Amino acid sequence: MNRGKRGTVVLGRPMTTAAFAVAVCGLAVTGCSTTSASGVDMRTTPNSVSKSAQLDSPEARTALWNPCNIPNAAMGQTDLEIDSEEPDVVGMLPLEGARTCGWSAGTYDFVIYSTTLSPSDVHRNPHFRDFAGGTVGTKPVVKFRDDLVAKNQASCTAAFATYQGEIFMSVVTAPSTKPPKEDACVTLERTASSLVSALPK
Repeated sequence: MNRGKRGTVVLGRPMTTAAFAVAVCGLAVTGCSTTSASGVDMRTTPNSVSKSAQLDSPEARTALWNPCNIPNAAMGQTDLEIDSEEPDVVGMLPLEGARTCGWSAGTYDFVIYSTTLSPSDVHRNPHFRDFAGGTVGTKPVVKFRDDLVAKNQASCTAAFATYQGEIFMSVVTAPSTKPPKEDACVTLERTASSLVSALPK
């Protein structure tokens, strides 16, 4: 499944960093690193190089909430294929140190990023645009789009605050010469709403 501009393997099939993601912001956590693969530095904390290395360590990543722990019962309420689950996928958002998990629904991919980012980290990224407040189920979120996907794809990401930092949920549609049957943000909201009870507080 090819989902973007930069080639990586996601969900067991060819895919790019234009895959997906999800999220925005709440608790500011010092020392978080968000240097993008394109060279965009989203960090504002001092000693960012050493802190980036700390966040990207196996120990730091293991300490984050694991999106793959969402129960199959919750996943079964979505269009996602449970057997397509792939830990540590490389999605659209170039977030160093993030713990990720991805799934496929055939016409779109869905990725959750577990991070220590703050709201300001996300809003400063020049690739993210069209920010809008909203809700997914009962959770207040910030939705946004990006310029990382290919022209024949669409994406939408929602972010919300947790005890550790921001959780990102992202949808990227499969490449197509025809417009998707529904807006990517509608797909995201419909999919994520079924998972709200399994997400961290």
